[in-house]
Amino acid sequence: MVSTGRANETCLHRLLGELRTLVGNKATLQSQAPITLPQKSEPEPDFAIINNRDDHYLSAHPTPDRVWNVVKKIILFPIPYTLVL
Repeated sequence: MVSTGRANETCLHRLLGELRTLVGNKATLQSQAPITLPQKSEPEPDFAIINNRDDHYLSAHPTPDRVWNVVKKIILFPIPYTLVL
């Protein structure tokens, strides 16, 4: 697998921390995991905020009716600029 780079990983870690703070235990936060869409599509967004579920999605990936929000990050700044969330 090709490395995504330090800037990408840093952005993901910082964003994950912020989203965890915002979401708390009201929903589940998943990172780079599939969401099952119609027509057998399973994108893996950087983050998805999804309904909590007792089995923690062991039996099936979340579907659109269980997804609150999807986050796809992009990096539009040259390093060494600081990302401020």
